[in-house]
Amino acid sequence: MATTASTDPAAANARRLGRRVRNNRWIDIWSAAHFAWGVGLAILLGPFWAVAILAAWEPFEILLLGPYLARWDIPFGHETWRNSLSDVFFDAAGAAFAFLLGLGSWDSMGIR
Repeated sequence: MATTASTDPAAANARRLGRRVRNNRWIDIWSAAHFAWGVGLAILLGPFWAVAILAAWEPFEILLLGPYLARWDIPFGHETWRNSLSDVFFDAAGAAFAFLLGLGSWDSMGIR
């Protein structure tokens, strides 16, 4: 017995979001947000953990969160892997910026 398109949630999501083009740009308005998240998390958790968490977010956003929200016609996470890769780049750039900014005030010898 074949499933009909009306009972298949993946097919319904594809039809609903099919009108929208996936975000395939290297730089968009969200690049600034990713840079800021990289800075903020690097200050709170350190640059390694910031990049690790933010890089793990991208597959979660595309593979799980995006299709789940598509059921309610919310296009969050409706992007290509190219855009996701650029998001990770801006996350890492923000974490590196925070690290380099804080490096000047870090005293490894404990003299200050």
